[in-house]
Amino acid sequence: MKRKHTGFTLIQLLLAMAIIAIFACLRPTQMVGQARAVARECRLSEQAFVATGRHTVWFPWTGSRIQRTLAALCRDAAGLEVREDEFTLTFEKAQPGEVRAALAGLLTSHPTAMELAAAFPIKTREKYDGYLSEELQTRLFAHNALDLDGALEVIRSAVQ
Repeated sequence: MKRKHTGFTLIQLLLAMAIIAIFACLRPTQMVGQARAVARECRLSEQAFVATGRHTVWFPWTGSRIQRTLAALCRDAAGLEVREDEFTLTFEKAQPGEVRAALAGLLTSHPTAMELAAAFPIKTREKYDGYLSEELQTRLFAHNALDLDGALEVIRSAVQ
């Protein structure tokens, strides 16, 4: 019987198992301490980019608006194959040095939030958004779902 590939990397599976174990066995105050210990052990505070074979996993440690913006910048402006996961961005077939170089390039040349928003196929987020024109949906999505300034600040600190 052929197994279906789920697309998860080994590090993502290990982190998910660690998180599940933490939630199952610990009180909330203990969970935070355990999560910090795992992050320290993996040196994630020192090294936000982790090579996993042919791919690179980036832990930007940011909120969903900034992470969504980072993924769009990397995909649409830098031309990287990127998958947005819960708290990571996974770059397919790219090593950490390649990802850092692409990110550094975004600091000098990047699209506007409106240009990024226009590339999203689904912009409706609220009940009546579908009744708005495409231009208004794009404006609303750029304003409510993306944070370009925040994303550029995260990139700046990641490529230092």
